Amino acid sequence: MKLFGILFSAPQIFYLFLLLYIAGIELNPGPFPCKSCAAVPETISCNIRHQHLHSVSRNFLYHCPAPSCIFSTKSFNFMNKHVSMFHSETSHIDPEATNTIGCVCESGGIPCAYSTTSFWELVQHLCTHLDSDVEVGCPILGCEYPNSFRKKSTFRVHLSQYHPNWRDEGCPKQHLRRNQENLNGGYLGPNCDEAMDTEDGGANISPDSNQNMFDDAAVIDCIAKFYLQLYGLHTLPFETIQDICNGIICMTEVIHAKMNQVLTEELEKLNIPQDQINLIRYKVMQADLLYASHHKDNSPGPYLSSDYYRREYFMKYFGFCSPKEMHLDEDDHDNHLRQEIIPITPTLLRLFQDPVICKDIDDSFLKQADPSNDIVSDYTEGLQFISENHPSKEIHIFVYQDTVNAVMNALGSAKNKHKLLTMYFTVGNLKSHRRAKVESKHLMMIMRESVFKEVKAPKSLEEVMKELKSLETEGILYKGENVSVAVVFIQGDNLGQHLIGGFIESFSTKFFCRFCEILRAHFKANPTSTSRLRTKADYTRCALRAMVMEKPIKGIKAGCEFNDLKYFHATTHLAPCLAHDLFEGVVSWDLAGIISNLIRDKWFSRKWLNKKIKAFKCVGADSPNKPAFVEKKGLKLGGHAVQNWTLLRLLPFILGDKIADVEHSSWKLYLQLKEITESFTPPSFYKSDMPYAQDVLLPAYFERRAEVLDIEKYPLNPKHHFLYAHYAFLMCLLGPLIHLWTLPYEQRHKFFKHLLRLSQNFINPEHSCAYRYLLHVTYMSSDGPTFQEECVEVSSKQMTPDLYSAKLANIVSSSFQEPGWRDCTSVCFDGLQYKKEDVLLLSENQGNILTGTVKVIAVKDNVLSFICELNEATFDSSLGIHTMPEPSGNLKCISFNELRYPVPHPIYFFRGRLSFSLKHKLLRSN
Repeated sequence: MKLFGILFSAPQIFYLFLLLYIAGIELNPGPFPCKSCAAVPETISCNIRHQHLHSVSRNFLYHCPAPSCIFSTKSFNFMNKHVSMFHSETSHIDPEATNTIGCVCESGGIPCAYSTTSFWELVQHLCTHLDSDVEVGCPILGCEYPNSFRKKSTFRVHLSQYHPNWRDEGCPKQHLRRNQENLNGGYLGPNCDEAMDTEDGGANISPDSNQNMFDDAAVIDCIAKFYLQLYGLHTLPFETIQDICNGIICMTEVIHAKMNQVLTEELEKLNIPQDQINLIRYKVMQADLLYASHHKDNSPGPYLSSDYYRREYFMKYFGFCSPKEMHLDEDDHDNHLRQEIIPITPTLLRLFQDPVICKDIDDSFLKQADPSNDIVSDYTEGLQFISENHPSKEIHIFVYQDTVNAVMNALGSAKNKHKLLTMYFTVGNLKSHRRAKVESKHLMMIMRESVFKEVKAPKSLEEVMKELKSLETEGILYKGENVSVAVVFIQGDNLGQHLIGGFIESFSTKFFCRFCEILRAHFKANPTSTSRLRTKADYTRCALRAMVMEKPIKGIKAGCEFNDLKYFHATTHLAPCLAHDLFEGVVSWDLAGIISNLIRDKWFSRKWLNKKIKAFKCVGADSPNKPAFVEKKGLKLGGHAVQNWTLLRLLPFILGDKIADVEHSSWKLYLQLKEITESFTPPSFYKSDMPYAQDVLLPAYFERRAEVLDIEKYPLNPKHHFLYAHYAFLMCLLGPLIHLWTLPYEQRHKFFKHLLRLSQNFINPEHSCAYRYLLHVTYMSSDGPTFQEECVEVSSKQMTPDLYSAKLANIVSSSFQEPGWRDCTSVCFDGLQYKKEDVLLLSENQGNILTGTVKVIAVKDNVLSFICELNEATFDSSLGIHTMPEPSGNLKCISFNELRYPVPHPIYFFRGRLSFSLKHKLLRSN
């Protein structure tokens, strides 16, 4: 008997099965249940074909159904390739099949004794006879093809064209062997390559024995999800969706009329009584669930032909809930003063069902910050959080507020008429890279900004504060345990932070800083001057005086509602935003001034620079944020925050040989600005480095700035003060500021802008946005977990040392001794894409950077490792970039969990060498 591609004798087979039985190992374990529904396909191949039905879902991954194999991929073809490579012996076998099918071939007059329960295995066996020049016939019962076959190619063509479902697994009753008399000598007829003639009523068509793995409820679920996708993902207007629905109703009615006509005619030819014909027609029509779900009289189940019925279905089966509308004034007869609330508690309970989120939360419960540790990697290691003595088990919340203009490019009186104030939250217990994703941002309140200002913060935030206080004192149920919920930070731009914090919403007033009490006149006279930091006692005293005197006191016009929470206070928990302060503020103004100076000194023209920017090809992570053109006026850069950051980093590569004098004062100022941004943007930093940034880097920069830039054309702004006076302290107080910037939240605004632009309905935009947002969330959560941790491979092969050069083979042999490791061309892991020859940044050593060029990507059981070629890139202080040396040949195996900076860094070819420009400073080598 042939097993696993090896020929065994009968005694060997007996002992092999005995050993497998003793070890508790099944030869063909099955059946193979679907991970996405309740279907239970019988074989691996049937399971994969069934998974293809689910592939319309967002971010769907094919999972290998073979036991102990956790391979997954987004590609149906690649999953088939994987099964062919690693599970070919068992992919078409139904372990529960009992009916056998035997081979009827003869060799030398001796009948073949082979039999199996798998039709696929029988075909493979018949191919071995063809290799031995033995003729075979079609083994499918009822096939009227008269000739036998001499070649595998013609045999397979016949099966594929005449019996497209020949791979049906197991041994169905209709797949019995053919009689010996049907085996005639001959050749494959000339019509083999033509499509089958169906005039004979389909007698030669092999019946499709594939079981329908979707029951009626699952089919209706797919139809409802289609509508949910139109509502929540494509944000089509309600009228458009109803037009689509009406079109489906019309088309199904026409199709059913034709089907009824054909059925009646054909059944009457068979002399079937009319009452039975009517019954057959009724059952056939009811089997069409697309028709039934859109015609109430014929629908045995849910009905989806109106917005009301669809919404009811979404609420019952997908967990959709409508937003809560709050009226803020009982005397408001026009119903103008209102807001939409999305309760936090149901959102948190839904998030707690996500295994990836739960894993991050559990890990955060075990994390203990060490105040003596010099490295700060997250907010929990900041001085403020440590001083507050939070319990180890606590759900942390970051609140974000901002305004979004519903009308694009509105002018005059319409400019702020429909401006919406939105409030989101993020679970702070998530790992920092997951907090940075837009999927982690959840809407909690939306209302018109004009209404917020009219009814004031206490009334506007009453419902939100009520729930936050309840969560803080009573907690929320997490894994059977009551856990408290605490607001850790409020995030936003400066204007929004002043609005929430009770500060004056103007930065041209006497007191413009929410962190200290510096006077604007003192700042103008001496930009490097500082003042006393605001304290809780001072804030409370000023807020009370402002309320009594009805005028601002030291820049404070009212108290902050969030101060009533246990840990929060407006003087310490209103986080700054790097994107607004640094990249859209300091970098935008100062780099524009530096470029203007270089243009003035004839290094290049503005036209030439914009032409080079247009032609420059960004790579890797820089590609989505190619620098914008420099504006003609030259007062500021023309891009958004990350575009400005990219231009700052890549300016040496763009200018190339136009860098005429590296000792030029403006170029020196550029290098200082670049170093400052690298100091304040790392995801991890040393607390001991902050005094150097505060006492050396910043004073030196502002001193040179005063000499280089025209103070009249490029004046200092409050954002310069935030950078100089507070950023170094805030880094130590709050943790890495890059984790607290607001850009991921602002990605959420795109959804609302797109929605309102499509609907063109501004009667009640806050309700439209909240309602469609919840439909969007319902659709996204209906497809499984929010975050995917699976390792998605592309073009993998079994890892064996003989595939590599001698050096690589040695490290492969020593590092991957266990079987099952696969070598991938590229892989997507935890949302990050890796491919061979990517460069990873490992650590810093006296200005030089240790890099690892990926040579091998190894994956096993959702564990990712790399074999990297180590090189030390040298720092060119005159250009602010790092240059990579010739390949060293020094190889090292590095697991994904060892990477401090897991994102591959963009590499550029500059002056004949591979070079790169840092985004931030790196931690030093141990």
